[in-house]
This record gives sequence, C-alpha cells and structure tokens, in this order.
Amino acid sequence: MNTLRVCIDVLLSRLNLKRGRARRSHEAARSAAGLALLVTLAVSGCRRSDGAPKVGPAPAVPVQTAVAQQLDVPRVIESVGSIQAVRTVAVKSQVDGMIAEIHFKEGDEVKAGDLLVSLDRRPFENSLRITRADLANVRAESAKATGD
Repeated sequence: MNTLRVCIDVLLSRLNLKRGRARRSHEAARSAAGLALLVTLAVSGCRRSDGAPKVGPAPAVPVQTAVAQQLDVPRVIESVGSIQAVRTVAVKSQVDGMIAEIHFKEGDEVKAGDLLVSLDRRPFENSLRITRADLANVRAESAKATGD
C-alpha cells in the first residue's frame, strides 16, 4: 500500500498538484485520478496467492481402438482444377445437317480419319430422289424434243 501512495505522490508532483489542491486545471486532476485508479487495479491484481494452485489428475480421455485389416482401397482423387487438351483442332462440316449420332466421348483420343459424327440421312436422301426425278424429266423432254 505504501508503494501505491508513493506512486500517487509522484504522479501528483509531475502534474504540479499538491496533495488534494490542484494548481492546474480540473482536467489534469481527472487524469491523475484515472491514472491512480489504474495503478491501484494493477497493484491489487499482483498479490501473491495463499497457496500453490491446485493440480489434480488429468481427466481420462476416451479412445477408440480397432483391429487393422489389409484391404484394397480404390484410388479416387476429387479436386477442383482445370485441364487443357494436348492438341485442339477445328472440325468443319462439308455439308449442313442435323447430327444423328456422336461416335466419341469427351476426353477420348481420336485419330485422323476417325468417324466423329453421323448426320441425319433423310434430308440428303430426299434431295437425291428429287434430283433423280428432275433428271428423268429432263431426259424425257430431251428425247421428246429430238424426236419432233
């Protein structure tokens, strides 16, 4: 407690205060009182305890055990990322049409000349029939014109 009184006296002398009578403004007195309160709390928290802290046995920790087994484990890697193709090509169709069937899966390796897609044949077959009919009409008209 004597240490506390000495600290307060030092603080008061530094702020030009004389044991309860302020020479400076009221703000300086408030600052000194706040600082004294802070020192009091700090000193009171540093007291020695009556005895050593009580140390008891550590609480038991539950543990699970298992028998080791030798098994095959599948290798599965789940991750987020991006992949990049070794080589990319632009595929351009020679004719327009609806795709009927795709002959590869994404990620498959393909070689030059492999069949990639099949187009719907019906529009092409209809065009062929119409063209053959037109050809037959032209031949018939040509034969009639040469005979006349």
